[in-house]
Amino acid sequence: MLGMNRLEGAPLRAAIVVTGAFYFTLLGYDQGVLGGIIGQPQFLDTINNPNAIIQGLVVSIFDVGCMIGCAISGIYGLALGRRRAVILGCMLIVLGGAGQAAVYHIVQLVVFRIVTGIGLGIVSSNVPVWLAETSKARKRGQKVAVQLCLVLTGNVTAYWVNYGMGFTSGEVVFRIPIAWQCFYPLVAIVLALGLPQSPCVLYYWGEVNSGDEVLRRLYGGTEGADTALPGDTETSTALAAERTEILREIASEQQQQQQQRTPTATAGAKSLLLQSLGAQNRGRLLLIITLQSLQQLGGCNITAYYQTTLFSTSIGLPTNLSKLLAGFSAICFLLGTLPDVYLIERLGRRRLMLLGSCGCFTTMLLFTVLLALNTPSASWGAVAMLFSFQLYVPSHL
Repeated sequence: MLGMNRLEGAPLRAAIVVTGAFYFTLLGYDQGVLGGIIGQPQFLDTINNPNAIIQGLVVSIFDVGCMIGCAISGIYGLALGRRRAVILGCMLIVLGGAGQAAVYHIVQLVVFRIVTGIGLGIVSSNVPVWLAETSKARKRGQKVAVQLCLVLTGNVTAYWVNYGMGFTSGEVVFRIPIAWQCFYPLVAIVLALGLPQSPCVLYYWGEVNSGDEVLRRLYGGTEGADTALPGDTETSTALAAERTEILREIASEQQQQQQQRTPTATAGAKSLLLQSLGAQNRGRLLLIITLQSLQQLGGCNITAYYQTTLFSTSIGLPTNLSKLLAGFSAICFLLGTLPDVYLIERLGRRRLMLLGSCGCFTTMLLFTVLLALNTPSASWGAVAMLFSFQLYVPSHL
């Protein structure tokens, strides 16, 4: 950790990416772990065998916690800064994961699922921004694609850990997989302690000298050199341009906030949509919100949570085979991210998303039709469509 305080340039940016990697792997693991154990008899006996509605509540309450965490981050994110917010969120995840692993009652499970979700919401709102604020612009698209690849790595890990633990007996069947989620945030905390705050946040706080120093380190300047880095004209120009752009954006935001405090300004969300944003930016914001909502409604998380249930209950396959197929389906999800790492800067975000959305629509439609036919051959066709759906989802996201 002390050695990380001396990192500069590409090694420093790589360290920030690695720290984020543990979070994104955790995100995928959390998405998959409970879906694999929700049907385990040992787990259901421990929480007094709730009905299907309560089981759905236990799974979905995690996302409610994530929403709360995102809201907290939206209000207090800049005051905390990216680094401290990530550490706080990871601490909540460790607390929630430990509480779930020691579950003895369904109320305890629900409470700690919410705590974990809050922590994940805080971290998920800050890690991508932290990465973007410390990355060079031409690398941001690929880093986003790699992040999704890491999410699916965690998802695959969760399914295969659950499958392997299914051959054991007793409560370790579910306690070890749940407890394992604490590993990722613990490592992320240790790494984050040795990393600098985002220069954008430091400039926002008015700590210009500290912001200059972090920006210099990110561009690989030698210790004690001024911000302009006169020894490298290309780097000096890029650094100065980024510094100017950051300070300009902060000044613009502060000016808008000052205008909102005037007696004629309307406070709250109405101000955000009607006053502080121009018509063009307001349309962009609403478009982003709509697209993100539709992506989630498309079934990507539902299939991640309930793959085993889809294979066993909806398609009617044996339990052990369903778990095995869920593990291979998660691998398909992971494999679907690999082309995106290469294509995202070549095809562009819009074309790649349209390609993934068309693929998801077609495969899910065929999956539904084949389920309705309810014949042995149609059931295996539905399995194939679910696998194909997982291949298209990464591009859709």
